[in-house]
Amino acid sequence: MQWSQEKLERKKAEYMEKMRNQGTAIHKATEEKRTTIEAKQHEEMISHSCLLPYPDSPLPSSPPVATSTRS
Repeated sequence: MQWSQEKLERKKAEYMEKMRNQGTAIHKATEEKRTTIEAKQHEEMISHSCLLPYPDSPLPSSPPVATSTRS
């Protein structure tokens, strides 16, 4: 009886460790995904800020649209 109890406790401990490791793996994957997304957003922000000549300058206006004056 004692032998089966010890075996059961050992299996229970192994299962708990497996679940803990699985939770850690999920957490790690989530953190990596979040970091990747933040890096992409940062790169986009930098590339868009390089389009402006100066930080305080307004956005360039669009060129005038040509209209025909046929009569």
